[in-house]
Amino acid sequence: MSKKTESGFPIGKVAQTLRKILDPKLTEHQVEAIVVLLMLHLQIERGINGVLYRWLRRDAPSPPAKRQKVSQAENKLWDVITDMSFHNKLSLLRPFFGIDFEREANNVAQINNLRNTVFHRRDIDKAKFGGKFPRGGADDR
Repeated sequence: MSKKTESGFPIGKVAQTLRKILDPKLTEHQVEAIVVLLMLHLQIERGINGVLYRWLRRDAPSPPAKRQKVSQAENKLWDVITDMSFHNKLSLLRPFFGIDFEREANNVAQINNLRNTVFHRRDIDKAKFGGKFPRGGADDR
């Protein structure tokens, strides 16, 4: 059995590195849960960035004779959106998104809180989603 993926990436290297960064006592399941959380958050944020960009860009002036300046303004808009905190982005969308998708809007906020707990505070033992500890194992509360 190869110790590398088909693309040549060393198997287990990500988990080993995350354990060193976060906590050497993490189980393989915990590392996998953290990776899934990070990827989920990334995909949600990419989607929110796109919604905000399209929403704000739609009604912005776009004179054809000033295409280069419009392009620069579009790039600046994208930079402003990607520099915003996740919380601020969600705060802009939530009043409208929450009308028809209240549960989903709440889940996005919970995912962000969980990500902040795990990555910023490194408080993995207290990380909860939906009132549950997603760590796995017999000591779940």
